[in-house]
Amino acid sequence: MKEMKSMTKKQHYVPQFYMRYWINGESKMLAYFDLKNKRLGHIPPKSVCYGQYQYEIGKFGDEYLCPNMFEDKYGELETKVSNMLQRLFAIMDNNDNFALICSKSERELLRRFVVTMFLRNAHFEMESFLDSVLYDEKLQEFRALMDMLGSGRMDADIVRNIVKNIVVSSDMSQCHGQELGGILYRMLDEFVEALRMSILRSDNYFVFSDVPVHLESRGVYMPLSPKYAIIYGDKTVVQHSNRIYDIPYTYAIKLNQTYLNFVEECPCQYLYAEDNERGRKILEGIKKILL
Repeated sequence: MKEMKSMTKKQHYVPQFYMRYWINGESKMLAYFDLKNKRLGHIPPKSVCYGQYQYEIGKFGDEYLCPNMFEDKYGELETKVSNMLQRLFAIMDNNDNFALICSKSERELLRRFVVTMFLRNAHFEMESFLDSVLYDEKLQEFRALMDMLGSGRMDADIVRNIVKNIVVSSDMSQCHGQELGGILYRMLDEFVEALRMSILRSDNYFVFSDVPVHLESRGVYMPLSPKYAIIYGDKTVVQHSNRIYDIPYTYAIKLNQTYLNFVEECPCQYLYAEDNERGRKILEGIKKILL
């Protein structure tokens, strides 16, 4: 039981620091809309978007393998992104429309955060993003290696959990394998890197879901706070890269509604907004669309 106490039990696949951007001064809650049951309510960030030991590999014998390893790695990334966004939000609040926003290193960190947020999500089914033949072959190779190292005592679920973590990793030093390690991260990162990026600014109109990153063939969208969202796309989507675009209420709501276009591989189940009159009104409007 000692290893269990050293691990984070509630491992959030949507970071709490990110969700707290939707917390206002009057409430410690998020307003939510349950898409399946068409129910509105409010709830604290710590109580949503998590799984118990979400990123843990499992036990080998009586001990957990690499306890909290992946959770800690995500925590390190979250700290860097949180510090960066605090700086950027202050700058963007005072910048004119179409102003240049991010440095090269900031753009790279933002892209890493967006890609990782998509791949680490509990609703993400990685098998659908990998060629089944290639995945099965590599999985069997990895299984054979684990069987050799574990003298044939390695549980199949442990092998799958190891693979599930390393194929989405952005840190090759923890993967120990150039072919399988980080393969999904690299595939998606190359796609996003080839796109233009801009920041959308609204009057606190953005909501997020339990799958915050909305991925389409033409681009990627992810809210950063009620006021800001990041968008990646080609020239038809983003005319000028690395700029702030002020958008009206109607466009922001249209972007919020993209979450209703379920992606088969990664459907969302809840929408979250600020627990205030405006946030609840936005969620109520989405509810009416589904009724």
